[in-house]
Order: sequence, then C-alpha cells, then structure tokens
Amino acid sequence: MSTSTPLTFGQLAIWRDVESVPRDRWHEPNLAQIWALPAGIGLTAVRDALAALVRRHGSLRTTYDLTDPAAPRQVTHPAQRPDVTVERSADPRLDLDAVREQWARQPFSLVREPPWRAAIVATADTPTHLVLVHHHIVGDGAATAILRRDFVAALAGTLDDAVSGPATISAYEQSPAGRQRAAAALDHWAKLFTEVPPLALGQPPFVEARLASRDLTRAARRVSARLRVSVANVVLAAYCAGLFALTDDHRLAVRVLSANRFDPYRRDVVTSMNQWISTPVDRPSGPDLAELVREVGKRTRVAYAHGVYDVDRMFRLLDEAGHRRAEYDSTWSFNFIPRGPDGPGQAHADAPGPQDETVSWAAPFSSVGPRYYLRVVEGPALTFELRVPVGRSAVAAKLLRRMHQALLDADRSG
Repeated sequence: MSTSTPLTFGQLAIWRDVESVPRDRWHEPNLAQIWALPAGIGLTAVRDALAALVRRHGSLRTTYDLTDPAAPRQVTHPAQRPDVTVERSADPRLDLDAVREQWARQPFSLVREPPWRAAIVATADTPTHLVLVHHHIVGDGAATAILRRDFVAALAGTLDDAVSGPATISAYEQSPAGRQRAAAALDHWAKLFTEVPPLALGQPPFVEARLASRDLTRAARRVSARLRVSVANVVLAAYCAGLFALTDDHRLAVRVLSANRFDPYRRDVVTSMNQWISTPVDRPSGPDLAELVREVGKRTRVAYAHGVYDVDRMFRLLDEAGHRRAEYDSTWSFNFIPRGPDGPGQAHADAPGPQDETVSWAAPFSSVGPRYYLRVVEGPALTFELRVPVGRSAVAAKLLRRMHQALLDADRSG
C-alpha cells in the first residue's frame, strides 16, 4: 500500500531549486557514480543486491505528487524488483567516465517513477562496474555513501531490510518539537536579513573555474592540526579571506551547506538533507588567517544548529525584509567534500605527484543552486571548483589565487 506524506525540509529545498528548471536541463540535479564490482560476482547477485537496497530505503520507492505547487508531497510505494540495464562491451578499456556522463544526462520524471536508475557494465558476461544515477531529491552525497556501503553489505548477504525513511523525518518535522526547532531556525534567518548588505546579482550563463594543488592539501592539513580545527574550517576561512581581499566590506554573508545528519534518527536515512544556511562573517583585524579561522568556526557552529528549516517560510521572510530571491541565490556559497578512507591503490596526499596550480575553465554540468558556488573536494590534491556568472570570471580567478596564497601564508606562519 502506498503512503503519502509532506516533503521533508531537505526535499523541499531541492524541489524549490529545480522546479523552474526548463525541460532541456532536467538532468542537472542528477548525481552519478560508478562502483567497481568484486571479481567473480554474477549478474543475478548484483540485481539481488539492488533489490535489497530498494527494500531497505524508502526513497528508492518514492514518487512525488506535485499537483499542489504550494504543498508538494512524497508517495512511498511497496518494494518491487528494479529493472537493471546491462551495458556490455568487448573492450576492457571502456571509458567509464563517458558511460557515467551518458547516464547522468538522462532526465527523470519525479511523478511517474522513483527517480533513480542503475546499469551493470560487463565485459562480455562478466560484470565489472555498477553505474548508479539518482536525482538529488532521492539523496545527497552522504546518502550516496550510505547506498554504496549497503550495496556492499547486500552483495555479502549481510544487509537488513528495514530502516526509517524520509517519511519518518517528515513526521518529526511536522510534530510540535520539529516545528519549534524550525521556528528557531527562521529566527536565525530573520536576524541575518537585518545584518548583511544587499548583494550584487549574478546572472547566467555560468562558467566554472578549477584549481587543484597537492601543496594546498598539505598546507591546509598542517594548519588544521596546528589550530585544532577541521580542514573544512581552514579552507572556508581562506575563502572568506579571499572575498575580503576583493571588497571593502567589513561584514559579508556566506552560505555553507549543512549536512543535517547530526541527530541519530537522521544519520542513516537515504534522502536529501543538505540545506544552505547563511552566516555573517566579520573582517579580521589583520592578515593572520588564524583569527578568521576562529571567526568562521564560531559563526558556522551557530549556523549548523539552524540548518533544518522550511525554505518556503524562509523565502517569505526574505520578501518581508525587502530582499529578492536573486540576492539570496547570489550569496557566495561554500561546500566542502571531505576525503573518505583510503582504498587500495589510492595515492596519499604526501606522495609525490604532478602539480596543477593553474586556473582552468569549463562549462559546469549543472547551473542549479547558488550563482556563486565554491565546491572543494579533499583528496591527494585539494580541488577547488568555483562556479560564477561568465561576466565575473576574472573575479573568480583572482579569488582562487587569493585563497591559494592565504593557505600557503598560514602554513608558513606556523
């Protein structure tokens, strides 16, 4: 029997970001990954493992009722064995990135079927990889990691069937305790709207500036260890230092992405919980990055505590404060993707390797979400991917170089 419940706040935030995206860009909210399969695994075992994921995670059985634009809902259905395509290739050197890109560019209908798909890549009849693509409303980056963990457990026959799904989170958010928590988050937003200046609007089209550096990985980790804070905190401070270097403002607003998986009942749920939360940051008194590290640490702790909120009500507060949605979307935004555990064959950050510290340019896969958006991926090389309007490309290059210099200077000062 199917059940209908309101969207969670995380799902609603994703839907408000994508609901007006034109049909030719419906693929942009898709997240795609390729997982290597264990040697000797058969097609039936892979299909059985995917069926186990469907039984365990309600988001893989969910469609969306968008009849009422003001109150979209999710509909969770009984588990059915999923259809899985097999991509056969006679060439063991198949370009897996091209396969992933091909599947990622196929859009979903949120209404007709659960918005995810899988394909088994096989050389002849030997499965080698699994391609998994899902719409962002199905799950965020943390959810993808949970799916991978559970897929491995399902292949081993050790996966339980039942966990709580997004409908459980929705029920809490609609409860008195959930509403009280959401109201406190809206108070945070209301205060913020009185504290930050109007923003320069960013307009499409967009371009993505990219910079990768092993030196920055080592520098950020040394500064992190010395100051006893996270690498994400150090890099965010460098981001703010770069922004302050480009403006005379004494206070700026930045948006950080809150994972919102701090409560035990939310931690293992496959859904999209990420929400943007803005915070003011004050200009430091001098060039020492440590002062800015402490400032952003203090500010983001408060912000993350208010990361779960009703985005529709926040937009109403935005209107009442005299701001425009385009101003909110033009806030400089920051998302840090932490490094996972090392796997076989992965290079360590301290291992020698080529440097790539020049700024390169590309068209972004997606233009959904913030108009000024820095995505930082931690790995052997710290990778910066900065999306900005095309007309601001010179600013983007300058900002990345300022960040680069701020991190190296902070490392040397220690």
